[in-house]
Amino acid sequence: MRPGSSIVNIGSVLGETTAGLPQAAYSASKAAVTGLTRDLVQQWTGRRGIRVNCLEPGFFASEMTEQYKPGYLERMVESRVVMDRIGDPADLVAAAVFLAGDAASLWWAASSGPPQAAGTAPTSPG
Repeated sequence: MRPGSSIVNIGSVLGETTAGLPQAAYSASKAAVTGLTRDLVQQWTGRRGIRVNCLEPGFFASEMTEQYKPGYLERMVESRVVMDRIGDPADLVAAAVFLAGDAASLWWAASSGPPQAAGTAPTSPG
């Protein structure tokens, strides 16, 4: 990759916190994405001029969330999501396009920030 390039990885807030469900493999894989991003930031951002970011979205409607018990997603949104709604794919696309583009030339990070920045409060589900 050439200097000025950008990598935008997609992790999950579940790589940083828990939803209280048996999702060890999913959470571990998303934590690994964040760890990979953190390492690449150290290796490539300064030396090669390649920005590396990782978005960590919260709850989105998906095949995975369709499997949750009725009412679970609504309870999680009510108790943990500051914006009081699940994410829309357009939210993630907008952030990824921004981070990949020149407007974000000074942005680089291992993640989108602590879970609060992703719209999810860092509390245990109960």
